[in-house]
Amino acid sequence: MKSINNIQKIIMTKRLYSFPDCKCMRSDNVELSLEGIKGYRTLNGSKKHVSPYKVEVEEPEMKAFFSELYEFVRNATECGYTVDDCERKVRFIYSDYHEEIFWGWTGNEKENLTGKIWEFVNLHF
Repeated sequence: MKSINNIQKIIMTKRLYSFPDCKCMRSDNVELSLEGIKGYRTLNGSKKHVSPYKVEVEEPEMKAFFSELYEFVRNATECGYTVDDCERKVRFIYSDYHEEIFWGWTGNEKENLTGKIWEFVNLHF
C-alpha cells in the first residue's frame, strides 16, 4: 500500500556543467526502487541512456534502506546548495503526486545523503 511516508523510488542525479557557458555536459543517474538499483548516464541533455546497468536487490532490503534514508533526512542538521561545476539532486518519490527534492548537501557533520546512497549502491556491485 502506498502512503505519503513510504518511499517508492529514489532518483539521484549528478549534472556536470561546462563553464563559462553553463551548459550541461553529462548527467549521471541512479534509481533505487523496490525492484533494485538501476543506473545510467545521459549526455548533453539527451534522453538516451548510455552505459546502463541494473542490479536486483531484495524488496525487504530496499524497504529497510528507504526507511533508513527517510529517518536520516528528518534528522539532518545541515543542508545547503552550492553552485559549482556540478549539481546534485536526490528525489524521494512517494507516489505519482508526491515527492521531495533534496539539493546539494543534506546531512550532519559526519555523513550526507548522497554519500549514504553511494555506499549502499557500491555494496551491491
